[in-house]
Amino acid sequence: MSDVLKILTATTDSRIADEIFIKGLNALPGNNIARNANIAVQALADAAPQDATEARLCMQETALYTQGMAYLFRAEKCEMLLQADFYMKAAIKLLRLHNETIEARSKYRRGGEQRVVVQHVQISNGGQAQKT
Repeated sequence: MSDVLKILTATTDSRIADEIFIKGLNALPGNNIARNANIAVQALADAAPQDATEARLCMQETALYTQGMAYLFRAEKCEMLLQADFYMKAAIKLLRLHNETIEARSKYRRGGEQRVVVQHVQISNGGQAQKT
């Protein structure tokens, strides 16, 4: 399993790969280890991190999203307004952090560079746009 984790986390050190995976796994909600392991493996495979930092950010994204969605579910099921409000506010904070983590990973991967694409478009009679 360690070799697979080294590939998934884009690291050469099995201890670092294990640490990233285990900490990410432990941050996921619920007690179903097999389900959480599948979520963690799939998240890493989909993100295809290029180094350990990206792998850590990927696991952070996954934990924040999963916990945020769990809190939204709990808010929906609460009968007491005070509890529902608590879960809703916690979910909003977690999902905002999730979005910020996605941005951080994207910025890290780009090396901090921003890219702006400018296209000139002309609209001719009949409403057809043409690039120039």
